Amino acid sequence: MSWSVFSILLLFLALGLVIQLPPVQNWLIDKVTSSLSEKTKFRTEIGTISLSWWDALNLENVAIYDQKDSLMIGAEVLYADFSISSLLPPGDPLLDHIRLEKARIHLINHAGDSSLNINQWITAMGQAFGSVPTEKPTARFFINELELRQTTFAYTNLQAAPITEGWDYSRMEWNELTANASNFRLEGPNLGLDLRNLSGKERFTGLQVKQFKTLLAYSPESLELKELDLQTDKSRIQNYLRLEPKGPKGYGDFVNQVQLTATFDETVLDLSDIRRFAPTLPPIEDVLSLSGTVTGKISDLTSEEFLIRMGEKTALFGSFSIEGLPKVDSTYLRVDLKNSVVSAKDLSPYLQPAVQKELNSSISSVLMLT
Repeated sequence: MSWSVFSILLLFLALGLVIQLPPVQNWLIDKVTSSLSEKTKFRTEIGTISLSWWDALNLENVAIYDQKDSLMIGAEVLYADFSISSLLPPGDPLLDHIRLEKARIHLINHAGDSSLNINQWITAMGQAFGSVPTEKPTARFFINELELRQTTFAYTNLQAAPITEGWDYSRMEWNELTANASNFRLEGPNLGLDLRNLSGKERFTGLQVKQFKTLLAYSPESLELKELDLQTDKSRIQNYLRLEPKGPKGYGDFVNQVQLTATFDETVLDLSDIRRFAPTLPPIEDVLSLSGTVTGKISDLTSEEFLIRMGEKTALFGSFSIEGLPKVDSTYLRVDLKNSVVSAKDLSPYLQPAVQKELNSSISSVLMLT
């Protein structure tokens, strides 16, 4: 019995050594990439591959191109820790740990496609290797721990026309990303993860994120961020956000066709951060403190109960409705205040001279922002 066990160990050791030989690596890489490319229709390239004790895989210079031949995932190093039994059908694929170093992840919604390229890839992988029944093609894929180092993450919605003024929410790119997440799950078009920490810089707005934590859930119906804690150098947003696309354009018309539900808990917003996304805002230097729930589309927002602290003394408590954003020069704000402290000095930078005069006699009025 002992000799049998010893022989098996020698066999595994020999295979582990053989796979490190360049001719064997080249043969294995060719077989793996050819099989992946043929079965999924997503072209796959791998520079080198090494396997340690059959439960840790290290790939270098990895590139996966989507069905439109755009780079979807590229990484100098991709490390995967797994149990072989967790990858075999009929169960769903499960990886213990994935680490990407100096990677580029580009999620693209191509014109004419109903889902992101990565959703189509996971579905194709599941159908090709048996984790997805053909009669019910819903791919399922799980990762216990996910780690990103020096990574670029980009999102592009090619179904939306580029926005030339202000923030183009259909085209984003985060650079210098470092992130740690757990409980990554991809079930058909639905994606979720528990983001423990993320830091990086958004390329087009220049926004530097120091810390980003949330329980993220994405589906075609909504994007939900629970237990949200987003910090920049000057601002901190917490604790809940939900986005629901409405209408045929959905996220392609973020201002008018995306329903927003945001619950703020002692959120601090520096106006200089807001101007990164709405450059037409006046050059006012101020910090707002927000608490309450806001609902509606960006172009038509309401709140039944909120608290805004601004300037040196002003504390506005009550309800509001605001129409016209992000066109600040034609935006109207209606407020109904209760038990509030209003300082004309604090509000004057936001208001026209005529409205400033009216504010002195009434704190419940219709205000036109400039």
